Amino acid sequence: MSITRGTVSVVDGGRVTLKLIAEITPAAVQAYINKRRNEDEAAPATVNRETAFLRSILFLAVEDGLIEKNPIRHSRRSAR
Repeated sequence: MSITRGTVSVVDGGRVTLKLIAEITPAAVQAYINKRRNEDEAAPATVNRETAFLRSILFLAVEDGLIEKNPIRHSRRSAR
């Protein structure tokens, strides 16, 4: 994942997907977590690191005034 001018790039199976930060929802993050855990068989620690990185990006977006609140502020960590 990386952030550039209000978008987040997510590399998913060799494919890069761009999402506007304002379009990221708790449901979208949960779907990503489920996919990484179940389809990609990523380790829980990997998914937790990715989610923590995204949470940090969203906190910065709040501080920079790009979004009003962090949509995954209270999201739960991945567990197998």
